[in-house]
Amino acid sequence: MTQYRYPNGQIVTVIEPFYPASCDGCGWQGSSGDCGTDSWGDDSDVYCPSCSRNGADCGKAAEAAVRIKASGQAEP
Repeated sequence: MTQYRYPNGQIVTVIEPFYPASCDGCGWQGSSGDCGTDSWGDDSDVYCPSCSRNGADCGKAAEAAVRIKASGQAEP
């Protein structure tokens, strides 16, 4: 279990094998584990759980998310 801080300050807990995800369409941010997919378990078509737009696995906010150490400090 790893926590990430998104650019807006939101902290999200991500459990492996999932990763930070976000939607550039509606602004949703969270774990890829919350997203839908139509590709039999791989992440080639990850859909936003809020607006159903594809590409939630590569949103700008998720790409900028920073992993947080247990102490609350961002990792370098």
